[in-house]
Amino acid sequence: MKLGTLNIRRAIVAVAALLLGAVSQAKADIVVDTFIVPDPNITYSLGSAVGSTFTRTDGNRTVLITQTQNVFGAAGSSNGFIGNTLVGGRFILNTATSTTANALLSYSYAGGLNITTGNQILFSFTSTDLNVPFSVTLRDGAAASSTVTGSVTSPTNLAFNLTAFSGVNLSNITSIEFALNRDVISGASTESADFSVANISITETPPTSAVPAPPAVLLALAALPVLGLRRRFAKA
Repeated sequence: MKLGTLNIRRAIVAVAALLLGAVSQAKADIVVDTFIVPDPNITYSLGSAVGSTFTRTDGNRTVLITQTQNVFGAAGSSNGFIGNTLVGGRFILNTATSTTANALLSYSYAGGLNITTGNQILFSFTSTDLNVPFSVTLRDGAAASSTVTGSVTSPTNLAFNLTAFSGVNLSNITSIEFALNRDVISGASTESADFSVANISITETPPTSAVPAPPAVLLALAALPVLGLRRRFAKA
């Protein structure tokens, strides 16, 4: 192998290492839940009684589904999946006609979660057929809490800036709660609502893929044409 060829290959490897270092220094999203790990494809079903509940704890996540109304007394009228593998990671709740139910997804962080490097809480309603009220609540180690509310009528991606959660210590978050199909003020739920939720995370803006290359990388890239010219002159 000629010396000029070896030098060029070494330069390319060096540039690749610099680029990899630039990307690795970018901060990653904080994943709250993908509904894939742990325990994918868990099914649940509630009986006909008003006040029927289903609860399950996996790691730091606790799911509580409560049936609040059932006019027809239909057995098993509220049902769904946690981590449906057929459609990807999802939390799914289905209710029957004239039946209401709501869900509370709680995530606990005993040692406190530092989310000061984040900008937004993101999650997706991957399906919904009716107006579904929801809320997101952050609690800190001093028992302070802050809640944002909203509602959806069609599948959508949602993003809430962390600045909307005032009065809580973002460096010591001990729980994150998602109340689904429940108005936190009135307590009301939408009848016959079917919906699914996916991909809960705390992310940065702009995305990490938009991080510009540092000056050292740009200088190394600019040096490549010069190396090529030197090799050409050496062969002349």
